[in-house]
Amino acid sequence: MDMHSTAVAVSSGRGREGNPVMGDGTSAQAILLKSGAVALTILATNHLDKRHPRMTRVMLYSLTAVIAGVSYRNYRISRGV
Repeated sequence: MDMHSTAVAVSSGRGREGNPVMGDGTSAQAILLKSGAVALTILATNHLDKRHPRMTRVMLYSLTAVIAGVSYRNYRISRGV
């Protein structure tokens, strides 16, 4: 979702990737970095869930809310709203 919304915002000419490490937000580098972040999140939640299941749920809900907010903002930017 985040990758798509970033690509749409960048291709519309109204948006840009704010993180300089990600380049333009649509490159192979950005895809690899975001995929790595997802993989690390999965590993961390699997490890954390064994001892702290409630904390794991809170963390995942929070991450999902942040990503949804970023995606929503990117789509609004791409539409010029």
